Amino acid sequence: KITNQWLNEVEIQSNDIQTDDEFGTEVCLDGENLIVGAPGDNSDRGSAYVFYHSSDPNVWSQQGKLTASDGLAGDEFGKSVSISGVFAVVGAAKDDYVELNVGSAYVYMKNVINNWFEVTNIDSPSQDQDDEFGSSVSISGEDILIGSALEGVTSEYQGTVYHYHFNGTDWELENRFVDKIPIPFKFGQSVCLRNGNAIIGSEGLNEFDYQTGTVTFINID
Repeated sequence: KITNQWLNEVEIQSNDIQTDDEFGTEVCLDGENLIVGAPGDNSDRGSAYVFYHSSDPNVWSQQGKLTASDGLAGDEFGKSVSISGVFAVVGAAKDDYVELNVGSAYVYMKNVINNWFEVTNIDSPSQDQDDEFGSSVSISGEDILIGSALEGVTSEYQGTVYHYHFNGTDWELENRFVDKIPIPFKFGQSVCLRNGNAIIGSEGLNEFDYQTGTVTFINID
């Protein structure tokens, strides 16, 4: 930003970009690390790319390409992405491992030689069809939020958000958040985790009007 004007300084693409990759569907920046989702890659199996810059912020180098170890066509891995420190999390909301579009999320870790590897696959706790667990993800430090925006609780598409915490060896489910209003809300359509606060977006109904949307803050500390 120079004298109140934003400049387009650099354009980033993957090293193996192809037609229909949908590279850039979701992005997240943490310090010098950038993660970019490409859910259309490889017949919608999907992928995510990690980029890094050192001294020159205009030069970004591809550090890794993340894919699901059990990925299948149509999973749309990379529809949601987030990165924090040495951890990254990627959602695959169309994963059909139990029922159609149940969804899942994958956690990756960077080792000392800057290679990224999959450490765990977080499955939907409900395992119901069309929940789309992993439709949104956010990681901050040792905490992860995962949205399951179409999950039915007391009504269809009400939505749920799950909070996981790293205990030193594994990611454990700590909390499950639902909105107090039992209507089609898509609670968890977007999530952000910062400074101990879970920020949850809902695009659907609220108690006042149709599709007005709302944002909910929850302190998780």
